[in-house]
Amino acid sequence: MPASRPVNAALGIAMDDPGGDLVRYTAQLRDWFAGLPTFVGDDLPALRDLARQNLGLYTTFPFFRRMWRSEGFVEETDRMAAGEGGAALSDRLLDSFCLLGPVSRCRERLARYREAGVELPILVPPVGPGEALAVIDALLPT
Repeated sequence: MPASRPVNAALGIAMDDPGGDLVRYTAQLRDWFAGLPTFVGDDLPALRDLARQNLGLYTTFPFFRRMWRSEGFVEETDRMAAGEGGAALSDRLLDSFCLLGPVSRCRERLARYREAGVELPILVPPVGPGEALAVIDALLPT
């Protein structure tokens, strides 16, 4: 996911940068970081339901609908535009950008992101402290 206002603020970048440095810097950030929604466990149907609950809000934002449509998720984005929320997030769409499933599957996907040039994968766990700690415990390097 692209750099956000909190990321830019943390880096000391003004959001109203009239000189365009923000745009250039944000483009550089995309070269090395990615926020990856992360749902670790063995019950894929339950994890996908949890992902839909956690990510449903994104279906309301035109930016994400355009991005997913450009990636070929036309039926899903039509359903999003119709107001279906998280229910519009198909298994195929979730699998395309989430770390989802058993630890071994998540680690494999994480390795593919690194091979593709993502230097700083940011694991975005489900909402809640227990779920966040479970993701951290499961995917800490050994």
